[in-house]
Amino acid sequence: MVRIKHKAILGFLVILEILVLSTASAADYKPKDYVWTTQSRNSSESMPCGGHDIGMNVWVEDGDVLFYVSQSGWFDENNTLLKAGRWRIHFDNQPAERTFEQRLCLDDGAVYITLGDAQIRLWADVMEPVVFCEMVSKKKLTTTLSYESWRYKDRNITKAECQQTSYKWTLPDGTVTFADSIEVLKDGILFTHQNRQETVFDYTVSREFLDEIKDQLYNPIGGLRMEGTMKAPDFKYIGTREGIYASTDYRAWDFIADTQKAVVAISLTNHPNPSFKKRGTEADKTPLLLKEGQGWLNKALKKSKQRSAQWWHQYWQRSWIQTDNKEAAEMVRNYELFRYMLGCNANGQWPTKFNGGLFTFDPLYIPDGLPENGKGTPDYRKWGGGTMTAQNQRLVYWPMLKSGDTDLMKAQLDTYLRMLPTAKLWAQHFWGHGGACFPEQIENSGLPNPAEYGKPKPGQDRGVGRNAWLEYEWDTALEFCMMALQAREYAPKESWDKYEPLIAECLKFFDEHYQYEANKRGAKTFDANGKLVIYPGSGCETYKMAYNPSCTIAALKAVLEKWGKDSAMLSRIPNIPKRVIGGDTCIAPAIVWERIQNVETPQLYPVFPWRIYGLGRPGLQTAVNTYEKDPHALEMRSSKGWKQDNIWAACLGLTEEARRLNLEKLGSGPYRFPAFWDPGFDWAPDHNRGGAGMIGLQEMLLQETPDGELLLFPAWPKEWNVKFRLHATGGRIVEAEINNGKINYIK
Repeated sequence: MVRIKHKAILGFLVILEILVLSTASAADYKPKDYVWTTQSRNSSESMPCGGHDIGMNVWVEDGDVLFYVSQSGWFDENNTLLKAGRWRIHFDNQPAERTFEQRLCLDDGAVYITLGDAQIRLWADVMEPVVFCEMVSKKKLTTTLSYESWRYKDRNITKAECQQTSYKWTLPDGTVTFADSIEVLKDGILFTHQNRQETVFDYTVSREFLDEIKDQLYNPIGGLRMEGTMKAPDFKYIGTREGIYASTDYRAWDFIADTQKAVVAISLTNHPNPSFKKRGTEADKTPLLLKEGQGWLNKALKKSKQRSAQWWHQYWQRSWIQTDNKEAAEMVRNYELFRYMLGCNANGQWPTKFNGGLFTFDPLYIPDGLPENGKGTPDYRKWGGGTMTAQNQRLVYWPMLKSGDTDLMKAQLDTYLRMLPTAKLWAQHFWGHGGACFPEQIENSGLPNPAEYGKPKPGQDRGVGRNAWLEYEWDTALEFCMMALQAREYAPKESWDKYEPLIAECLKFFDEHYQYEANKRGAKTFDANGKLVIYPGSGCETYKMAYNPSCTIAALKAVLEKWGKDSAMLSRIPNIPKRVIGGDTCIAPAIVWERIQNVETPQLYPVFPWRIYGLGRPGLQTAVNTYEKDPHALEMRSSKGWKQDNIWAACLGLTEEARRLNLEKLGSGPYRFPAFWDPGFDWAPDHNRGGAGMIGLQEMLLQETPDGELLLFPAWPKEWNVKFRLHATGGRIVEAEINNGKINYIK
């Protein structure tokens, strides 16, 4: 490990201690293409492609090119995250033995397919929600283009499929996914899903005793209109047919062309105002690309191809990690592939979901994914579409600081801003005090998931959901507050002031609520030392009915210190609890707790995400003792899903542990595309696993002390050659290399 102390003088970095210094900087970075030379068997062997807020699963099966299209924010009445549909391209008169290649070009964000005489380029525009498909061939081919929809009719949602909705196990009998409206146009097709005004939001409001303030609550799905338009001027509509794919029946709208060259454009949008369909009004959401007039499609294609390729190339210049070490190569490659997947939602209004993002595929191909032999539509995923489980979502977004992708974080942070008024109303309605209360299993409305909320018994506090895992777990919102505070340090040229109310109201909630709880419980507001008593509390979902849980105390301390605007509240935060194990001081999960409910390790949250303990910080040995000797930490250690042991090992400088756990975490998943990880605790492809893996790898390469001193390769095996470009506080971009055990600090 190399320590680089610095101070800023007129914006320049002064190096005081270094082993090897070089002024050389790497040339433009171009990531390697990812290539298949054989076709796929089904949608689980698909390849991601996307941009703006669109994700596609692309694969070639039995000579047909297929792709699903998803857009962030397509939440139906049940809060299922719908796909826009599936497209199929079939070429007649192709030889039985034909050349094949499917290539994901990361540098320009597109998928290229060679299939016999035909070549296809598929991509999503990065500035507007439009998909382009460009087809050329050496000779004229009879080509059939199909739009396939399983929502051509109302579909009853079975109890087995309840997890795709926000109802979950409280699913009312007769709940349906309503049919889309599908209309053939002169040169394509229009497909629309118009939400009814009454949705699962209304059910949630009543179940959670909020009817009297219903009109004040944020409702993102009532009346929401989702629309897509496919433009294919080279094709002629020939009719519909019906079929079955992956156990789900569908209807196809077929178009045919005899041509050597064809272009297809698919534009998507979602809007709470149904009048947006009226073209030319203020609510008109038609992408500007598609308003070019005569020859619009070719103009739009050319413009999109150029600007999208340029955006992706610049995306890869922000940060990168490269290695020629065989043991580390797979881990580094999968880090890069997953970062591509995150970039596909760079301009989304809604955050990338932890449980599959925009790249879920048919549940039939996920072992134990769904009862009843895996039957379920492509819209299915466990843990819901509009449910934003906070502990899981945060792992998707923490790595964007060091990767230099702070602009991508705004979709997640802005979502909390939209939910803020509802969170404030919750605290005022149930307890009569200020602040914002954000639950753990949070809906896109800001309310608790109605099933997870449970049923309070008569006389019980209705502001607290009756759920053995979730009750009193409110502190994850503080991680998003810290993201906003740290984003300001990583990207100081951007404005982050709009998140100040979120930070202030989250902190106010804990201050006022735990004074409220103490006054309700007894004569004293504070403990004998004048400190808040965090009780009843929760150490994640694991240590329940906890007294002063260490994760909550660490969160309050860290956010208050970083924010620097409420020294009085900071003085009221108690100390992080400790305990002695085998004669060694360790961080305790809490002072006491009633039971253990889950398999998290909140006693290590003071290491990450709160960075109170770690390399270059006081009490390092206490944290190492906790990692190595706490019996619960040892019992719960894993690289599965959202587990964070790989991150803690790196933050504590435990190189061999970090090596082992990060190799496991970022090892290839069981599906054909290596960054499509198994469901873990949630759904495939598991995005919180990818996020946790990215964080762990970054921490192996670069850390900082509280005063901004850089720690290079703090948990990196010295025999692994690697070079990287990552971001640090103060708007710094750090390039460094280790080669044959020697460290070079490049820039």
